[in-house]
Amino acid sequence: MLANKKLNNLCVYCGDLAEDEDHIPSKNLYKGVVKNINPIKVPSCKKCNKSFSKDEVFFRDLIAGSRYDYSLTATHLFDTVISKSIKRKPSLGWQMFKQMSLVNLKTPSGIFLGKKTAYKFTSEDHERVFRVLDKYIKGLFFYQFNQLLSNNWIIKHFWMTKKFEQAVLPTLKDLRWKIINENIFAYGCNWVPNTNQSIWCLVFFGKPFFYSFVLDPVTAKNFKIVL
Repeated sequence: MLANKKLNNLCVYCGDLAEDEDHIPSKNLYKGVVKNINPIKVPSCKKCNKSFSKDEVFFRDLIAGSRYDYSLTATHLFDTVISKSIKRKPSLGWQMFKQMSLVNLKTPSGIFLGKKTAYKFTSEDHERVFRVLDKYIKGLFFYQFNQLLSNNWIIKHFWMTKKFEQAVLPTLKDLRWKIINENIFAYGCNWVPNTNQSIWCLVFFGKPFFYSFVLDPVTAKNFKIVL
């Protein structure tokens, strides 16, 4: 492990010289909506900070939009900051709207509950979301373990669907949780003793959205989740 002084001079995302710092959660999830947040700050280079910006806008709009009817903070963010952003640069907004449709919402027993807006993901959408998640996990890994995540280690992300959440629910109780802001972002993590292999749950706007695994190359090769 590198000394702390040297680590603080290295970008947590690429390992190059850090000229800047990055915030977890990303500023665009709360700037202009919630004050007095004390985000996690990690060293980064300007190139990495800039390279994530477009994907982070897409990520913000997607996550806030999906929580629109459930989180007052997400609703406020969407109605103010995101709406203004879409008006300034409508191309992303229009593209997302074209991938939305109304679907029937039913209970497990088949009772009709009305219509719900659903978003049809493309492979590119998943890649954009996972690039942002890679960024979050690398930053949190540095914050938690005080070292950079090796480039040959693998990060596997899973959407927290209802089925997946039921499967991992017992493990959520065992995670070590840190709440940055209960209305914006929290995360839980746990790890295999004496290793850096770890599991992470990322919560945005009060909902667990993603479950991620940090694995060494050998473990990742044979890794499977059976639901």
